[in-house]
Amino acid sequence: MGEYADKMAAERQSQYPGLYDRRPVVRHGDGSIGPSKTRHPKTGYPEMRKQERMVVVERNRAARADRTPQQQLALLNKRLGKNVGAQRERARLHSLIESSSS
Repeated sequence: MGEYADKMAAERQSQYPGLYDRRPVVRHGDGSIGPSKTRHPKTGYPEMRKQERMVVVERNRAARADRTPQQQLALLNKRLGKNVGAQRERARLHSLIESSSS
């Protein structure tokens, strides 16, 4: 993996401690048993099982629920750039901010 992929893997592991500690054990086509060799074609990361993905989904939902519209807007700006992308979400957040300030 490249430098960027390593950086992203380290960031993901710090965001979700314990999630990547246990790798699934499977029987491979050659008869060997070991960690899953399945990799995502674009990222190169091991495929996540459905249960693990649901854990991530729930954590993301909880984190989003804890953020105010202002914080969510700031996060969008940090991730995508100021006023870049997510136009409908930005419009929804601006209307929530305006309605709460009125």
